[in-house]
Amino acid sequence: MSQLLKHYWLDRDNGAWATYTKFGLMMPRISGLEVSYNLTDENEIPFMLSTCSDDVVIEQVTPGIQVLTQQEWDSEIASYDSRQETKRYDALRPIRDELLFVTDWIVIKSQEQSTILNADFKTWRQALRDLPSETPFPTGFPTLPTIVENDEKVLSLYSRWSEIAAIPMINDPLIPAP
Repeated sequence: MSQLLKHYWLDRDNGAWATYTKFGLMMPRISGLEVSYNLTDENEIPFMLSTCSDDVVIEQVTPGIQVLTQQEWDSEIASYDSRQETKRYDALRPIRDELLFVTDWIVIKSQEQSTILNADFKTWRQALRDLPSETPFPTGFPTLPTIVENDEKVLSLYSRWSEIAAIPMINDPLIPAP
């Protein structure tokens, strides 16, 4: 059996647990320490979820390291993933807003000429507006309607999905489970 640990890096200048900075870090020397995840806390301070043998005595007199239960371990991962998902939505919204903006001319033209908008186009724009509230997290932008499938600006914005997917999560909805 092994211990589940949450621990911060060490400050290379003073050897203290680096619960206050993300600069000048070094790995703590704990026998048999195996890092499972490198994460960041709500203040963007890096920490790790690791395991080590039950034989290693971990003193919990410092806020820089603690032995976790499985429930606490899972809670740390869930909290991290929740913060990362928020970052993804924050990255998604400006791209979505720009997609709506660069296609507004089609709506305006339709209104000025009293023509009916294509249903696929209207459905697509509604799907874009729904993006920030989708659960679970969307796996990509909605399928392009024919009217904009060759629009260079739209295609350029669609190519930015990789920026969203690059924001890491442990239980990532964008990566199929094995």
